[in-house]
Amino acid sequence: MRQAREEKNISLEEISEATKIQRRYLEDIESGEYKNLPPDIYTCGFIKRCACFLGLDGEKIASFYRRERCIQEKMAESKKGKKTGAGGADVFKKDFSNSFSKRKLFIVTPKILTLLLGIIVLATVIFYLWHQINSFNIVPQLRLSEPTEDQIINQDGIYFRGQTEKDVELKINGEVVYLDPRGKFEAEVNLQEGLNVIILEAENHFGKKAKVMRRVIYERN
Repeated sequence: MRQAREEKNISLEEISEATKIQRRYLEDIESGEYKNLPPDIYTCGFIKRCACFLGLDGEKIASFYRRERCIQEKMAESKKGKKTGAGGADVFKKDFSNSFSKRKLFIVTPKILTLLLGIIVLATVIFYLWHQINSFNIVPQLRLSEPTEDQIINQDGIYFRGQTEKDVELKINGEVVYLDPRGKFEAEVNLQEGLNVIILEAENHFGKKAKVMRRVIYERN
């Protein structure tokens, strides 16, 4: 994408203005800094829009992105695993030696370690199930800071600003709205003369929805 952009002598500002994608996201995509990007569903949308603007195959470029991001994540996990493993045995031996030398009343035996491990695993499973059940039943949060209810304006467009949860799909009157990594959103809605009813809907992975409605009256000068 960068090569195609430079060959066409197009700046990031021009792409940002044409696609309504923030420049910092475009810079992260071109430089491969994927950890700073929003979830894949939005990033792939950014890539397809940019590719289309540059005359490229959006689906193909998006598949390249998904494969490269997957490789980056696996490499990061591999490095983290090596760091965790190094010196782990030495730390355990040192702690065990210190506890034995100080002649503590409580002695750790293999039976006690097995029991503690079982308790930890059981607590982890219970917590996971509790979290999944709660997630299934909880409706996502959706807060709208602008506009207020029943506004009367003399412009044919109005901005909607607010915040929801970062992993939901947000729609305004059926149109998907992009969220930043913290779940904040900002989108302009075109108005027709008279009363306009605008509905915001946030849906999570479990199909739970939160809705907010605003009525805005557009009166020409």
